[in-house]
Amino acid sequence: MRGPSGAYGLPRPASVDRPTADTDDHVIGAVDRHDGAATAHADPVRAASGSVTVRIYNDVITTPSPSPQTINCRVDYRQVTWTGGMTATIELTNTSTTPVRDWRLMFLFTNPGQAVSLGWSATWSQTGSEVTAVAPSWGTDIAPGQTVHLGFNGSYSGGGSNPMQWRLNGEPCTVRIITT
Repeated sequence: MRGPSGAYGLPRPASVDRPTADTDDHVIGAVDRHDGAATAHADPVRAASGSVTVRIYNDVITTPSPSPQTINCRVDYRQVTWTGGMTATIELTNTSTTPVRDWRLMFLFTNPGQAVSLGWSATWSQTGSEVTAVAPSWGTDIAPGQTVHLGFNGSYSGGGSNPMQWRLNGEPCTVRIITT
């Protein structure tokens, strides 16, 4: 039988062992199964710190899963390579119903030998394999349904593979790698 709700919205356990009055131990909590069913607690672990007793039972408490993230951007990525070099064009589309303010596009190169040498329609920077394109002063917002065109020239050694983990203002984007 489920009792009134306890701390953090968890149901109160069917029973809690209380320490005897002649000890300094204090029970700070016990949790029964979250579905309210009676659970037999065999061999609870008891740890005392001089003033607090903690009982740990072998029950599993799960936290709710986070809601799935909404994808609000799409990247179309085209790359042309030649020995040691590349040119990439990017179409960044706001697929949400609200404007994206002060946009910042980030991605990771998959090859540590890849580097951006010159970019356009954004302020480009690179730290290790992480590349960032920040909105130019003349185009800081992307309206719903709007596509921004940007790109870069770069170099590579050991292979010119496609970037991954694209994010717009920290949120993931869907990506289409377009080969020509």
